[in-house]
Amino acid sequence: TDAAAAPVAKFRCKQPRPEKFTLEVAARAFGRNIGEPVKVRVGRVEKTFVIDNKKPGNTYQLLFETDGVADTLEIAPPKPISPHEIDPKQSVTRKLGIAFISLKIKG
Repeated sequence: TDAAAAPVAKFRCKQPRPEKFTLEVAARAFGRNIGEPVKVRVGRVEKTFVIDNKKPGNTYQLLFETDGVADTLEIAPPKPISPHEIDPKQSVTRKLGIAFISLKIKG
């Protein structure tokens, strides 16, 4: 994610998500995002999970029960920060939060 480009990562699907499904997220957190709740929204349903970077495979599963018409998945990093803010010697000023490894919808 890059909070300078958008505060929320949005994934739009060609078809609405099923009423009941499991979202499997494999991700790592950057800087102060480690150990903080990450918000995930599908339609009006919001869930959270915490990335600790120590979990084997860094995989998290969230069960969603929605109205079956939502076609967008939103993931909001909790505290985006740039490498430059952590260490002024770093030249990267993009505000990073989460590095997605994979997203899977099951069900």
